[in-house]
Amino acid sequence: MSFPHICAGVTTIVLIGFHGASAQSTGSGHAGAPRTPGGCLAAGEQYRDSAYHALNRARADASIDSAAKQRANAAMTRGYAALDRAALARNRKCAATFNVATIDFHLATDLGVLYFRAGQRELAGRAFARAFGRTGLRDTARANAMVTAMTAYIAVYAAEDPRNVALSAAFIPRIDSIPDALEQRVRARSLLSGLSDNDTADDRRAHEIFALADQMSPAQVQRTASDIGGAYGQEAMRYGDRLEPDSALALLRSAPAELRDAPAIARYEMVGRPAPALHADTWINGMGSERNPGVTLVVFTAWWCHDCLDSYPYITALEREFGPRGLHLVFAVALEGQFRGVTMLPAQEVKADSGYYREHGFTCPIAIYHRDMADTLGTVAPSDTSNASRYRIIGWPAFYIVDKDGILRAEIVGWAAGSRRDHELHSMIERLLSGPSSG
Repeated sequence: MSFPHICAGVTTIVLIGFHGASAQSTGSGHAGAPRTPGGCLAAGEQYRDSAYHALNRARADASIDSAAKQRANAAMTRGYAALDRAALARNRKCAATFNVATIDFHLATDLGVLYFRAGQRELAGRAFARAFGRTGLRDTARANAMVTAMTAYIAVYAAEDPRNVALSAAFIPRIDSIPDALEQRVRARSLLSGLSDNDTADDRRAHEIFALADQMSPAQVQRTASDIGGAYGQEAMRYGDRLEPDSALALLRSAPAELRDAPAIARYEMVGRPAPALHADTWINGMGSERNPGVTLVVFTAWWCHDCLDSYPYITALEREFGPRGLHLVFAVALEGQFRGVTMLPAQEVKADSGYYREHGFTCPIAIYHRDMADTLGTVAPSDTSNASRYRIIGWPAFYIVDKDGILRAEIVGWAAGSRRDHELHSMIERLLSGPSSG
């Protein structure tokens, strides 16, 4: 199962190092077309960066008038689509100046990435095969070329295509067959984390990374720290999504000391303890609390979060079913200094937030905490005074179940409609409402 969607903090796959060597001799210069695939890639990145900057600047320069902002946003969306088409055409034009059958072996990896960015999957495969298929290539270089190919196949706009994920996954057995490629074997599995259609495959790859890490030298562990540490964190999140915080905590504590994620451990240690108090400078729909006679569902949400919006039908259904039996719903919302692109004073934004959640049918208490925004700017109290910090928020939406005695029983971050945890969350609320107090 792929990871739930999380607003803010989503990991993006970025191609790194794929044209580092050839970029030194791209010959792209300031005049004429690039003379190497790496030069094409560098020129393409420069073009996209400049175009994106211009699009974002145009939106920022738009009037703060709401209608003008909406027009600017619509124009920006059209601009992004046009930019993607233009970038694809530029990549194809540049790629057409090379011959995959005769390209220098050392440039073939970059050519594979260029072909892929040009939407030419078959030519990309041929270029990658040329890059790591030649005789005399060192084992580590061959493994690195395969990892680069994997990265290209599941890069930013390609990861949603199951064909690309399958092409990438097919490299793992080949990398596994290369001697002394422990680091590349870890990297290959890390690239595919969260892209499987079931938890079993992700669980298996994570534990394979743990086993490979046990075989590594300290220097190798250090070089792959982000991949190994990421595997521990993502596997812990899968345990958390299955409402198994004890398993998540045990796994995080078992990580090598230098990779142990102290903030994540502290987050899962909250479960089974009294829920942090919710503070608010302004309450909408009356004063609420994290502790109520029944079970409380605390939801950290925001108007700008699309995944939060996707979760609202599910939250509404829970409230409709369990509200009469004692489920209390409380939202926690931080001020942003603006609403839908319009700069606002706190009182104006509170009014806008109130209308937004009312439009979506929510009449539950909403804790509006002004200082969440100010803390981020470092202008008021330390950030640990905010609701988000007390609950150790790492992304939106975030759901916290608090039992009748005020004990935090579950924490879930992100949202994916129709996932198995929908049923588990429903079952936990049912169980807590039906069972005796824990005190």
